[in-house]
Amino acid sequence: MKAILLAIQIAILTCGCSAFAQDEMRATEAEALKMIDDALAYIKDVGTDKAFAEFNDRDNKRWQYKDLYIFCSKYDGMTDCHGANRALLGKNLYWMQTVDGQYFVKDSSDLVLKSGSGWLHYKRANPQTKQVEDKKVFVIAVPGYDGFIGTGIFTPLPK
Repeated sequence: MKAILLAIQIAILTCGCSAFAQDEMRATEAEALKMIDDALAYIKDVGTDKAFAEFNDRDNKRWQYKDLYIFCSKYDGMTDCHGANRALLGKNLYWMQTVDGQYFVKDSSDLVLKSGSGWLHYKRANPQTKQVEDKKVFVIAVPGYDGFIGTGIFTPLPK
């Protein structure tokens, strides 16, 4: 009986630690906004070409933090940087849809063109967990660039 109770306690602790570790890898809204501020300042300092190249580098820990990464898109949907998936570079994602049919690049572009910046919600595969999760992204216009940058936080869908 003691062995069974010990096994249950270990299982509970292991599951709890795993969930805690996963939560430790999830960024906050404040961390997302800080990354955006830092990215805009960096673009201003070095220009879009150098900045976008660094945003694309998955080994660059400055632009890869927890589940945050920078993405960049022109208003027409052409992808110029994507810190989580280099295969998307040079692709036009304007009409790309989420699993529930939302045109998230078009919606991001429309939001920035209308308001200059803002938060957008949609469902997307988390590159870390490989699961579809809720994503809340902050997108903002880049001065001197015909488009915007963004980053976002993931939260698991309710089961």
